[in-house]
Amino acid sequence: SFCTLLPPPPFERRGGRIRGPSEPNMAEQQIIELLVSNGVGGQNSKAALQQLNSLKQDGQFVATVCGLVKATAWPVDPSGLSPQAAQCDWALIRDVAAWLLKTCILPGMAFDAMAAAADASLSVLRESGVTRRLVSAAAVVIARLTDLNGVDWWAANGLDLSNLLLSEMLPSPDVERATSALRCLQYLVEDAANSIGSSIAVIVERVADTAQNRDDARLRSMAIGVLASMYEFGAELDWKVENLSDVQQALCNGAGYAALAAASGLSAGIGTYDEDTTCKLFRLVELLLDYLANIAGLPISGDAIDHIFGTWASAAVAGVAPSIPAEVASFACGVVGSIFTNFDTSGGVGPIEQLASMLSQSMESLVDSMLHNILMKPEEEEDMMANDGYDVRDPHKRRKPVKRRGASKDDDDGQDDSGESAEASLRNYACIAIEAMSVYDPERVANRVINAVKNVFCGNENDWHRIECAICALGSIYNGAQQQLNQYLPNLVPLVGQAVGSGEPSPQHHIATISISLWALSKFSEWAMMHDVATYNAIAQCAMPCLTSSSKRVQFAAITFFRNTLTVCLAVDPQRGGPIAAFLPELVGKINICLPVYHTRNLKLLCTVTKFIIPLMGAQASSLIDLFSNQLNARLPRTQETMTQRYQHDDVRVQPDFDAFEIGRVTANIYAALDLTPEIAQRASSELTTFIEVIKFALQCEAQNDDTTPFFAPLENMALLLPSVDDQTLGGLVQQNGNELVRLMLHVAGNVEDPDVKSAACNLLYELLTRFGPNVLPNGPDEVVAVIATFGTVADSCSLVADSALLLLKLFEVMPPAATDAAQRFATVLAQQVRGDALDNDAMSLLAQCVGAMMQAIPQRFSVRAAGETAMALRRCENDQYKSDATFGVIAVLSAHAMDPSAASALSEALVSFVRLVLSWQRDASGFEGLVQGIGDFFAHVKQHPQLSQTLQGAVSERYLPTAAIQMMRSTYGL
Repeated sequence: SFCTLLPPPPFERRGGRIRGPSEPNMAEQQIIELLVSNGVGGQNSKAALQQLNSLKQDGQFVATVCGLVKATAWPVDPSGLSPQAAQCDWALIRDVAAWLLKTCILPGMAFDAMAAAADASLSVLRESGVTRRLVSAAAVVIARLTDLNGVDWWAANGLDLSNLLLSEMLPSPDVERATSALRCLQYLVEDAANSIGSSIAVIVERVADTAQNRDDARLRSMAIGVLASMYEFGAELDWKVENLSDVQQALCNGAGYAALAAASGLSAGIGTYDEDTTCKLFRLVELLLDYLANIAGLPISGDAIDHIFGTWASAAVAGVAPSIPAEVASFACGVVGSIFTNFDTSGGVGPIEQLASMLSQSMESLVDSMLHNILMKPEEEEDMMANDGYDVRDPHKRRKPVKRRGASKDDDDGQDDSGESAEASLRNYACIAIEAMSVYDPERVANRVINAVKNVFCGNENDWHRIECAICALGSIYNGAQQQLNQYLPNLVPLVGQAVGSGEPSPQHHIATISISLWALSKFSEWAMMHDVATYNAIAQCAMPCLTSSSKRVQFAAITFFRNTLTVCLAVDPQRGGPIAAFLPELVGKINICLPVYHTRNLKLLCTVTKFIIPLMGAQASSLIDLFSNQLNARLPRTQETMTQRYQHDDVRVQPDFDAFEIGRVTANIYAALDLTPEIAQRASSELTTFIEVIKFALQCEAQNDDTTPFFAPLENMALLLPSVDDQTLGGLVQQNGNELVRLMLHVAGNVEDPDVKSAACNLLYELLTRFGPNVLPNGPDEVVAVIATFGTVADSCSLVADSALLLLKLFEVMPPAATDAAQRFATVLAQQVRGDALDNDAMSLLAQCVGAMMQAIPQRFSVRAAGETAMALRRCENDQYKSDATFGVIAVLSAHAMDPSAASALSEALVSFVRLVLSWQRDASGFEGLVQGIGDFFAHVKQHPQLSQTLQGAVSERYLPTAAIQMMRSTYGL
């Protein structure tokens, strides 16, 4: 291991189930002391947290914690505790105990421990007067138990959970009981959706009824929040309209009830509910815009649909008015922008046409409101000026460790180093909304904005706020109303250029005006590059001096301008760079000046611009090597210093300095662009070694518990460096210290809970296997597969599934005999854990290729159940060669077990899944060599077995299939 391990805990986990303690059970007093140290007293002791985490697998410990959660008063005499613990409020200690309990609900948990957790959580839900945090923790426990065991587990143990929540608690006149039910239902949908499936539609209906019809305003507000949360969860799923999962179909079925609840809440008026609830109402409407077809299909009158849409539109118009609080107005702007955006993306077909038409009747009023909302507010100006100095580093956005499947959002520690407000600014939402409005009705929107701009520029306006607002509005509508605005560009560009000046802030040129002008000029330049090079040159000459402005914000706007310009130029003329080529020498000179000065966000953009121009520079890119290499070496000590302070010393005031990673990415790109010489190989090898040491140091600091950036960024750089290191040098590096590099990759992949980090480690291992074959794994493939097999419990990640499947395929390719057992184990796990609504087409195709290849090679090693589950997953795949190979794999497994009497029942279930897989091919199977024949031969083989033949006959019958599908099956496969 690359980090110092803690002493082994006194409790151990063996055999996949929680066993009893190896020492006497820890007394309640000791656990209370640990809970107080871990958070009740505000200490957040790292040692206490580590000790509590080490005990989570012990059944008696869990049972004791359950007792503390149930206890409504001190279960022990406080006088026997430390003074700090004795002075604490028992309710706070109980809250922390419940928080701890929800983290103890893990796979492999013993039945007694689960039963104790269920009992404690249910007692909290039934109790009155408890804190919101306690109810939330109890609800999460119930959701996790449901996710682990299924909803039937509750019935098997004597409790009808749905009846308790929906029929007993939610309709209860006791508001607190109803509130507890709502909280539990919310977490069931978010954390155990796959276990409750189609029941979600009933939950949405009952919660929507609560939002509309309960007398208690607080309860109605909470029900609205729960509805918004449920559909927020639905927005995170991967949607494929042609094949919805049970969860997605349930959300569609319940959308109409949610829409009625949203209309009911908004029809009462903007001021009826508190600001937070009103924001959730608008957010719910925005989310429901993706379900308009389901809402319009409600079995209610057209007048009712008109009422819903009319209420939404009128509330949105009222919600963006100048008198509305900023937070509420920002959510209302989100609704306006989304309605017009959805109209554009859907082609204006369907119910969205009616809704957009209703909203557009107030277009002039909407434009005026958006112009008011775009105007920079005093607090925004104050914040902008406070962060413009170079002594203020831009906030670092942490890459947080990803929770395992079943974990709740409520586990978040609440910390975020991004410095961003929890709510997007009203100004940003207004800009997005007015842009969408300009796409829908460019003529009316452009005329209204142009009139406002004329009033500002022709009236000798001296207020920079109004000048900045006018320019911001011009830039916002340019994409949608380009045709209307281009006629004004010859006059607009000089006017906006005057607002930029020399790029230096002055009484005549405010920082905000300069930066927004550069942003607007960037928008105009996209047209000028194609149609008026002279205008583009004028814009670029205006932006160039701003790169060395004393204002960090102006620098950001200028470097963003060149980033955007290069993106367009390289897309049109990747070899020569188009009109930007004339400015390359001056731009390279500015990079030399700016690199030592820029940091954080500006440095990242500067590095991006440099990467863009490297291909245009050709061999001259070598002139940048020393500049960037020296900066890399100069900034690495600061990286180590800040990592030590933040992660080892737990100083949350320190922001880690990761600027060196951005610079390292540029050096890797420079090396890749040049011919491979011994000097380049040596430099690349040296930097590769440097980033290996960075990862080892990050592990030593235990950074993975707080931020995964010091793993992901170095891994990315290492992948970029590999092609620039020759085989001899890289081979020597791989063999150093007993294959330390490979062991490090495996350790990172297995222990850093970030799917992107795991994917990056898999990609590096793939490259090493490709270049050196089995020599990089002297101990065989088992250790690799053992790590990959743990990925199934990580929050779903398409890229991780795809990258791990590719790595396993490479393993199977370079060392098939040794990889057989390991590959079979992994593929079985993967086939069982894949979620139909979690993966995109690319990930599903790679998964199909991986599983199918191994099933064909070793069919006897796969269970019938694995083949059936794989067949179900393959239905969602594109009809391509990967799916064809995987179909042959499923056939191979089913054929291998066809005559096994002990597998008859499982074969019958798998056969039904296989028929659905065959149906998903439609008539495309004939386009893949041997597939129709292979499926037909398998069906002929099945008909020789009486029980399977009867199952096949039932699966291909009018009871399950339409007539056309039956005819296709009979004609294509000879049934």
